[in-house]
Amino acid sequence: MYTALVGYIAATAMPQAYDILRGELERAAVDDNYREEVIRALGSIKNTSSVSYLKQYYFSKKASKRIKKAIVTAWGDIGSAEIEDTLIEILKDVREENEIRAQAALSLGKIKSVKAYHVLKEIAENKYEDKMLRKYAVYSLGQIGGEQAISTLGKFIGDDSHEVAEYAVKIIADMKTQQGGDYLIEALRSDYDSVRFYAIQGLLDLKYRKAVDILQFKAKYDKNERVQNEAKKALETIVPSKSEPAAEDE
Repeated sequence: MYTALVGYIAATAMPQAYDILRGELERAAVDDNYREEVIRALGSIKNTSSVSYLKQYYFSKKASKRIKKAIVTAWGDIGSAEIEDTLIEILKDVREENEIRAQAALSLGKIKSVKAYHVLKEIAENKYEDKMLRKYAVYSLGQIGGEQAISTLGKFIGDDSHEVAEYAVKIIADMKTQQGGDYLIEALRSDYDSVRFYAIQGLLDLKYRKAVDILQFKAKYDKNERVQNEAKKALETIVPSKSEPAAEDE
């Protein structure tokens, strides 16, 4: 019942929501399941008053790993630059749980923290960092840098971690820019099937005619049948029948 009430308060964003939710969080006889719901609700109402209060809660002894992660997520939902420096410090703190640091990376991307760009880039490039943390750092680089980040993201296409390489290719593909087309062609030379598959999807969305030759090769000779079929599908769109006009690169 209490959880449903918290959800209703968050959904309606009533004027007194912040005070009610804060009171619920301070009740002694609640477990982490309920605390997490309350913190999620504080994030959803986007009241900037929650930022400093949740900061105090984060650094208190009563905040478990699960609650810390929920708070970091809420900060990203609130979207206030007020918490930017704290998120960067959490991200840089190698003593903190990687799960929490990874969530800090995502929240920094959500608030588009330009200040965090170089920290995220260093973490993404560090092969000794946790893979989840590295791939979330790559994701946020794209969120913060936009199209200007494509050359940075392109460096991760050949990463030893297929998860990191996948994220880089997916983000470049999602941007749907001609600038990213050459990086997607480069990704077709990856040893990882999933990277080649997502690169083809990106080239298909772009209708990138410069990729026709390598797509024809992949359609015939790629070692993965799924990749072959995706290349054939892309070619059907990029190279139209004689009765249809050819797509042109911008």
